[in-house]
Amino acid sequence: MDVTVRPWFAFRKISSLLFLIIIQTSCTKQNTQTPSGDAYSSPKSATVQAVLPSEIVEVVEYYHAAFDHYFVTAMPEEIAALDSGRFTGWQRTGYRFNVVAPGAALTQTSPVCRFYGRPEAGLDSHFYSASPDECQQVKDRFSASWQFESDEVFRAILPNLSTGACPSGSRPIYRLWNQRADSNHRYTTDRTVFDQMVAQGYVAEGYGTSSLPVVMCSPEGSPGASGPIKLSCEEARFLKLINLYRAQFGIAPLVASSKATLAARWHSNDMGVNRYFSHTDSLGRDPYERTAQFGFGYCQGENAAAGNYGATETFCQWKLSPGHAGNMQGGHFRSIGIGRAIVGGSEYGVYWSTPFGVGYDATDKIEEPVTDEPGCVMPTSLPGC
Repeated sequence: MDVTVRPWFAFRKISSLLFLIIIQTSCTKQNTQTPSGDAYSSPKSATVQAVLPSEIVEVVEYYHAAFDHYFVTAMPEEIAALDSGRFTGWQRTGYRFNVVAPGAALTQTSPVCRFYGRPEAGLDSHFYSASPDECQQVKDRFSASWQFESDEVFRAILPNLSTGACPSGSRPIYRLWNQRADSNHRYTTDRTVFDQMVAQGYVAEGYGTSSLPVVMCSPEGSPGASGPIKLSCEEARFLKLINLYRAQFGIAPLVASSKATLAARWHSNDMGVNRYFSHTDSLGRDPYERTAQFGFGYCQGENAAAGNYGATETFCQWKLSPGHAGNMQGGHFRSIGIGRAIVGGSEYGVYWSTPFGVGYDATDKIEEPVTDEPGCVMPTSLPGC
C-alpha cells in the first residue's frame, strides 16, 4: 500500500493515548464584497434570562470540500435537505451549538438576520448578523452582492461590547473569516477549532479582545453542544465495525468516550490544518498527553490514518496491518475515541484518529444511539477485506 497516498500508523504505549462583520479590532479586515458596519452593544446584565428548553434550537454545521466553505443552519427543512443529499457535496462536520428560537420573547437576545451572497457577484455563501443596525446597513449598502433572506432566522444572546464576555448561563460563539474573495465564515463554540482556523489563516472577528473576540453567545442546556456529544455517521459506523471485529474473537465491545473523541477530532483536524502525519501533534504532545488534557486519563494506544473518506476503508486498512489490528483486537482496551476530520486544502483531505483506553468514566460514555444523523445506516456484518 502506498503510504504517500493513504498514510497510516499505529501507536501503542509499552506497559504492564462573516456571519457578523464588525469593525472592532485591528485583526478585522474588510473586503469589497463583504459588508461591514458598527458593532451592536449587548445588554449589561451579567446573567442571561432563563431560556426554556422549548426556546432552544440547535445549529448544525456542514462543510463542502470542493468549495472549502462552511455553512450552519437551524432550519429543520434545510437540515433534512442537506442530510438527504439534495444539495450535493455538503457533509456534517459533527459540530453544533445552541441558539434561541425565532420569536422567543427574551429581552437579552437579538434577532439574527440572514443574507445570501449572490453567485453573480462572485459569492455563494450565507451571511448572518445579530446586529439590527448592521442588518440594515447590509440592505442599504450591499444589496447588489448580498440578497436579503430573513430578519430573524433565529435569535442570539449578545456578549458585552467592551469585553466580549458572555452572560452567565451562556457560552461564546466565535466567528472566523476566510479572507478570500469568495467570502465565507465559520462559526464555532469550540476553542480548539478557533485556534486551528486562525492557524489556517482565518481572521477572528467579534467583540472584546483582538486575540479572542466573541461574536454571539450560545445558551446552555439541551439540545445543543453543551450536552453529551454524538458521533458523526462515519464515526459511528467505524465503532460498529470495530465492535463486530472484536466479537469475532470473543472480545468485549468498546465504549465510545466523549472526551477521547474530542481529543481525536482535535488531532485529526490538527494533522490536516498543519500538514503533518504523526502521533505527536503540532503542540508537541504525544497521544497520552493530548488525551489527558482533554480529561481522558486511560489512553494506552492510538491508530491514525489519512486519505480514507469512510469508515469501511479505514477499518480495512487497519485490519490488514498487524500493528493496527493489534490495537483493534486489544482485550485490555475498554474504550475508544473516534475522530474524523475533513480539512479543505490539506494534503490528504480526510484524517482519522482513534485513541484506545484501558478504562472510562460512566459519565463520559456516549450513549446509544451514538449518532443522531438522519439516514445513517449501520453495518450489520464485516466487509470482505
